[in-house]
Amino acid sequence: MRFVAGLVAGLLAGTVYVLTCGLLAIRAEAVRAGAIVDLDNQIVAITDPRFPILPFALSAAAGAAMVYGLVYRAGSRRSPADVGLVCGALVACVSLIAWSATSDADHLARPASFAVGWEGWVQFGGRSQAVHLVTVLLGVTLVRALWAVWQLREARGESGSEASRDAPSMEVRP
Repeated sequence: MRFVAGLVAGLLAGTVYVLTCGLLAIRAEAVRAGAIVDLDNQIVAITDPRFPILPFALSAAAGAAMVYGLVYRAGSRRSPADVGLVCGALVACVSLIAWSATSDADHLARPASFAVGWEGWVQFGGRSQAVHLVTVLLGVTLVRALWAVWQLREARGESGSEASRDAPSMEVRP
C-alpha cells in the first residue's frame, strides 16, 4: 500500500515538474524574443527582448527541488514508499518526454507559435535538457535502490528460488 501511495505521489511530482519546466521554457523563449505570453501561450504584448533570468532561476529551483526531494532524500531511504515515489516520477517524466517527441509535428508545422495551453508545456518540458537530466538521475536512483534491495534479499536468503527457501536463515536470534 505504501508503494502505491508513493507511486501516485511520484506520478504527480513528475508531471508537475515537466509541466512547470515547459511553462518556464515557453516564458523564457518569449522573453528572449521580446514577447509576453499568457497561460494559453498566446502573445499578449510585445516588449524589448531581454535575458530571461526569472524563468531560468525558477527552472533551476524546480530541478533542485526534484533532485533533492526524489534523488537525494527518497533515494537514500529505500522504503517502499520512497522507491514508489522515484518509480512514479520516472514513469511520468519518461511518458511526457515520449509524448513530447511524438506530438512535435504540429509545432514543426507552425514554428513561429507555441502549442496552446498545457500541450505546449508538455512539448517544451519534454524537450528540456533539465527534464532529461532529472529523468536520468531518477533512473540511476531507481536502479541503485533496486540493486540495494536485491543485495539485501540475497544476504537474507530471500531470492525466491526453492533452494534459498530451504536454506537456513541468516538471522541472529537472541
